[in-house]
Amino acid sequence: MNHLFSRLLPLLLICSLLLLGACSSSSNDPASIPVGVLAPLTGSLKSAGEGMQAALAVGLPEVNRRLSLEGQNFRIRTIVKDTASDPQTARAALAALKAEGVKLVIGPISSAECAALLPDATALGMILVSPGSSATSLAIADDNLFRLVPSDDSQGAGTAALMLKKGFKAIVPIWRGDVWGDDLKKSVATAFQNSGGAVLNGVRYNPDASNYTAELDEAALQVSQALTTYGTGKVAVVMISFPTESVSLLGSAASRPALANAGWFGSDATTLTPQVTASAAASAFAAQTNFLSPIFSREDAVLPLKGIVLIDRVLREKISQKLGRSAETTAFGTWDALWLAAKAYTSSGTNADIAALKSGLVTAASGNVGLSGALVMNAAGDMKKGNYGFYGITANGTSYTWKLKAAYQYELLSTPQVVDVSEPVLKGLTPPSAEVKVGALLSLTGSQSYNGQSVKAGLLVALENINSYLTRHGYPVKFTLDIIDTTSNDEIALKGFNTLADRGVKFIVGPITSSECQKVLPSANSRGIILVSPSSNAIQLALPDDNLIRFVPSADNEAKALAKLMYEQGIRSLAIMARDDIWGTDLASRTSTEFQTLGGSVLANVSYPTGATNFANQLSTISNALKTATPSTTALLTASFDEITEIFLQASSLPSLATIKWYGGDGSSQNERLAATPAAAAYAAARGFTCPIEHVFVQHPPQPNSITKLVLRDDIREAYNGTPALYAYPAWDSLWIIVTSLLDSEWSANTTILRNMVITGSDNYIGMSNFMGLDANGDRKYGDYAFFTLTQGTAGYTWNNSATYHFHPALYLPPKITYP
Repeated sequence: MNHLFSRLLPLLLICSLLLLGACSSSSNDPASIPVGVLAPLTGSLKSAGEGMQAALAVGLPEVNRRLSLEGQNFRIRTIVKDTASDPQTARAALAALKAEGVKLVIGPISSAECAALLPDATALGMILVSPGSSATSLAIADDNLFRLVPSDDSQGAGTAALMLKKGFKAIVPIWRGDVWGDDLKKSVATAFQNSGGAVLNGVRYNPDASNYTAELDEAALQVSQALTTYGTGKVAVVMISFPTESVSLLGSAASRPALANAGWFGSDATTLTPQVTASAAASAFAAQTNFLSPIFSREDAVLPLKGIVLIDRVLREKISQKLGRSAETTAFGTWDALWLAAKAYTSSGTNADIAALKSGLVTAASGNVGLSGALVMNAAGDMKKGNYGFYGITANGTSYTWKLKAAYQYELLSTPQVVDVSEPVLKGLTPPSAEVKVGALLSLTGSQSYNGQSVKAGLLVALENINSYLTRHGYPVKFTLDIIDTTSNDEIALKGFNTLADRGVKFIVGPITSSECQKVLPSANSRGIILVSPSSNAIQLALPDDNLIRFVPSADNEAKALAKLMYEQGIRSLAIMARDDIWGTDLASRTSTEFQTLGGSVLANVSYPTGATNFANQLSTISNALKTATPSTTALLTASFDEITEIFLQASSLPSLATIKWYGGDGSSQNERLAATPAAAAYAAARGFTCPIEHVFVQHPPQPNSITKLVLRDDIREAYNGTPALYAYPAWDSLWIIVTSLLDSEWSANTTILRNMVITGSDNYIGMSNFMGLDANGDRKYGDYAFFTLTQGTAGYTWNNSATYHFHPALYLPPKITYP
């Protein structure tokens, strides 16, 4: 027995160690937090359920990627249950989710389901976040239901306003007999009557009815009476119904002449659903009666903004592509709800009770904007404001399609308004070839490799987004990038330009540096090729009517930012050391002027050749100039690229330079090589080395954070495999503007036309770097600068945001600096 045990003992020990190892490994794994989803995968709201699933498929990997990047100790997993579009089925599904440990539930869609579930959710200690419920009677403060759409008072007001604008004087409602139908009918009727319209009794129908013959007969009688009283073209039917019911109502109404003589309006449960357009009878009647149906919308044409929000477009397209058709608003609300769930758990903790989780949810909503718009909630937990698009049904050959016709706008406006709108007409549908090439001159190696590789990552993500958009909208063209490495060398940049020009490109993204742009620009002007640089900012290149477009402001603004920061931080004496190229000399000269204008003095201003590796003479000159200066109020400003690492290594031999503060230009900002060189980084961190760079993620109060921008930022981070330079984001914008200019110009080959398209078109787009407006010189009109300071952390040296210079004339006059 003992002999057997002695033979088994080693095996038992090994098994024990393996088990301990397994336990140790699993204890370090992120926790899996279940989020429930109640979706109508079957039944009358099936199409909305399909959109919810598409949104989850797109959003869940994005959410968990962000949690990983933030170092959170949990990940989200979703548990989806089918409500069958039925309140009682939804109740059973909610109980099942509770049994699986779910606290927060996305859904249900309908107000009838929400009304049935709310008492259960309260009793079970669960939170419902509905992307579709809008019944006004469910707008209850401090309950467990949150809704990512406004209540139906808004939809009712918008529908009434549109009917009145179109000249209707009387309405006959036909509505679904449930909490949503009753509430919306009341909202429409009240708004219409308050504006002087007449509301007939209408017809309330049973949702479970097999047909609506009696209801339609009664509606036809009321419409006939109203036509006699108010006249032709003055009576409208308002249909408040679910998609399958709408198909039956519209199709059967066609046989009743009185109903065919009325205008018809719908409601958000029907709008954009494929069930209606799949029915020839229902669609034909809808087209005949100029049927218009509203839906809460963030489509570009619906917003009271000048500008297409490209980042939102890309995310909407991802969900629609996954779905295989244009996604409804509830799909976008589902995507938003998933993000809010993650943010609520992040702020409240994974073990938070319901009260803390509710508080975290409201806080997250108040500080973020998603695909549904600003997610800030009112006291009832509903979205405060939004806009509604009204869609009609039109024939498209032998089939039918939904088309945007009007909008009710009240987000960002003091007085709501109804306006006629239309979907943008697609341009550029006849490209010159099936493949169109855009060139790129990038510093993939050499002193600007960090910026060049970052720009490449931004371009690759933009290229994928653009081609996906074009494919889904039927464009018979694909864009490609022809990238040439300039090695951060002016002469090689010129050779690369000529190669791309010989290959027939009309646009080139790049070059990265101003000196390369200066070298290439004369050839670009003579050969009729437009350069679009996401990073060049030399002041001397701010020229009208040339072929250089720059998606960053001129360095004139950077110089003002640097001078203001240094002066605010107590610097009164300054020495400047700059590379002897167009960027370095421009930045040095303008910063010197700005600093002296503020009251400071410049004690030395030296330059060095661009290829220099030995900076002893320059550093010695500066050291001598600073001998009598007061260290606490003295600084050295460098306008350098990668050579900043050597400058710091060599400066360590001069004691006087180790007692002052150091600043740099955007060419050194977030420099990876400096941070990875311990001796140089230690010296730089000790001197508080601080550099600006044009910042694309500044959110101006009360502007909330953009979740869509965060997702695309993470896409670019993934493409770069790390944290890219901020120039990656205007690069994303650059490629979009190039493509839209080619499309809008119907593929013009005329350089003047294309340049004008870029400059004027830039005012119409909002991208990764916010509003893209360009001035007459083709440079960014305005922007903000983030200051990054190199600091020592537990795992090495990192660049951290230490201040922000705000330069946005519409928001800040005069410009100002804020600190974290």
